[in-house]
Amino acid sequence: MALFIPGMNRFRKDDHKKVIVTGCGRSGTLYMSKVLTALGFDIGHEGFMADGVSSWYIVEPTRAQAVKDMVRGCDVVFIHIIRSPLEVISSMMRCELIRTRSSLDFFARTNPEYNDLELIERCARYWVEWNKFAAYRFSMDVRLRVDDMPKALGELCEVFLKCDIGPEARRSIDEMGKTCHALTDYSRNSLVKAHGEEVLRTVSLEECGDAARDVIKVAKAFHYTL
Repeated sequence: MALFIPGMNRFRKDDHKKVIVTGCGRSGTLYMSKVLTALGFDIGHEGFMADGVSSWYIVEPTRAQAVKDMVRGCDVVFIHIIRSPLEVISSMMRCELIRTRSSLDFFARTNPEYNDLELIERCARYWVEWNKFAAYRFSMDVRLRVDDMPKALGELCEVFLKCDIGPEARRSIDEMGKTCHALTDYSRNSLVKAHGEEVLRTVSLEECGDAARDVIKVAKAFHYTL
């Protein structure tokens, strides 16, 4: 039985450029789907639209192969979206407190060897391993740090996407950057009420335990200084 990925029936094999964005969760896949939509691409988040998808879970081996099979023969750009590790780890931990399911649950099924670790170290391992898997399973054309957006937009469009940035798209994308990864007021208030202000802080590298060394190594490859 063929693997089903949401929106597969909406994907179009035509002459229009296709874009596949992936990385680990909490790194900007939703943000990038909105950026690309503003630029005129029909891109879905966690599900395909006519021009591609922006999704963390397509890194899983069978899904990665299915995506590559789908876009074979197309003019496609693969983008690896990356975010500062300590910001992702902190965000992942907050997600675990306010959600019943998250990308960490998916990671637990695909990489059960890390399931007995403390939460903060599991989040650190997720950032390390999922980014390594993304780089290994796709031939990335672009390694994009979401921390550099929207400043990096010009090069992305000129060199890789081959598209113009109109004034309306620029305004829209600049506004997105101000709220990227932000908690909703409801989620923020709920977290603080249940766990105190401490829950909003960014974790330290020292708290990542034995995973800290690998976090540093992979972060350095992505030009982050910790």
